Amino acid sequence: MPMAVIHKTRLRYRKYEDFPKVNALPAAIICSSTPTATTIRQVRSLHMKLKEKDANHAVKDKLDRTKGDRREFRFVRVNDRLFKVPEGFFLQMSSTMQSAVGFSSNGGLTPEKPIFLVHQSEDQFKQILTAYNAFPSIDPHTLTLDHLLTISELSLHYGLKELNSWFLPAFRDLIHSAHSPLRTMPNFLFVRMMRLSLQLKDPQLIGVIQAAWANRFHIGELSAVWALIFADTHCLRDLLGHACYGYLLREHSKLETGENINERGLLSPRQVLYIKSGHISLRTYWRVVGRRPPDFECGPECVLHSHCDRVWRARWAVVLAQMPSGLSEVDPLNRLGFMLDRLKEDTIVEACVSPSCRLSALKALARQRDRLSHQLHHHFDI
Repeated sequence: MPMAVIHKTRLRYRKYEDFPKVNALPAAIICSSTPTATTIRQVRSLHMKLKEKDANHAVKDKLDRTKGDRREFRFVRVNDRLFKVPEGFFLQMSSTMQSAVGFSSNGGLTPEKPIFLVHQSEDQFKQILTAYNAFPSIDPHTLTLDHLLTISELSLHYGLKELNSWFLPAFRDLIHSAHSPLRTMPNFLFVRMMRLSLQLKDPQLIGVIQAAWANRFHIGELSAVWALIFADTHCLRDLLGHACYGYLLREHSKLETGENINERGLLSPRQVLYIKSGHISLRTYWRVVGRRPPDFECGPECVLHSHCDRVWRARWAVVLAQMPSGLSEVDPLNRLGFMLDRLKEDTIVEACVSPSCRLSALKALARQRDRLSHQLHHHFDI
């Protein structure tokens, strides 16, 4: 047989080698004697499914490595300590982070040429690596608060998705537990928690931590200056208003005598101006509000509202005269709180004001205090 004929014959059969074997084809295709348009579409569809299956296997292999193939390691140096780190640790990172740490350029293949990580201390990296190796069997109850926060901070920094997803519910459980650290922890831990909550973009957590922090410096357990600086840096208007209020209560006597309220130099000139503005505004507010109680609606059971109103105003004046000298005019929140508590217990109000009017009057006073609490930033020109 001439060589040209042999070559053409080989080419003719070679073009069928890429097709699936006969037993992989549907019966309708095998039995078809003539290649119709439907048959061709079925064959093409089968090819697409096979390619998709191969692609899925490739993705699965990568995901398996992402979860941490303990047989593949990279060497990492943190300060003076060398760590052996599973490649899965790096495979969870974004491509940008992989390039930044040197993983993409084959760093860490040998102990002599490790990946250098400088964002944390040796102990902190050991904590995140231990958590990664233990995932998903991490017991948050065995971790200290510092350990838990460190895991989250480094998980967010490096983009470790699995640990990030584990941290949020564990953090929520801790915050809402009976032994919540919010009741006792110092300022620097509030700063760490707030930073994490802002990174996680969780409004509920942000709100809970802000409220606890504000309560702690309002009752004098913490200095408000940390919260003031943090809130101003991160544009947290409500927290900033409460922090300025807390700072003002500690320093208002110095303002009245013309002394320096920023002796340690922690506040910026703009922040000092906040405090001075609030000092004037809040005093003016109380001198207007303190003259008379807020108006209240007539109760549904009341038959003589004018009488209830007169008694309520008279008792307001009596209780106001009993205001403790320690409650300054620049502290209307606590002054309104004092009025509310005393009028709730006032026996004359209870005896001479109809129950529905008494309840309506107390609710009006409580609303006035809540409204002031939510609008403190206006008094400080924030």
